[in-house]
Amino acid sequence: AATVVYACGIRIDVINDYVLPNFLSAILTIGWIVGITNAINLIDGLDGLSSGITLISCISLLIMSWINLPEQKQAKKELP
Repeated sequence: AATVVYACGIRIDVINDYVLPNFLSAILTIGWIVGITNAINLIDGLDGLSSGITLISCISLLIMSWINLPEQKQAKKELP
């Protein structure tokens, strides 16, 4: 499933203004997706704990992305 996500264009391409080569981008993207999926599965343990943690994590990422949105738009304008 992680390779399908990568093939659809959702990738980790840039880290701190350093553009990653394609092979490193693929390894990092697929590794990140598989790692997060396994971490959530380990947390679950049949008590529903993972749903609360996942909700808190998603809300936190949403807030951080809203805060950084102007910087992201500016960075996209500067890319060739």
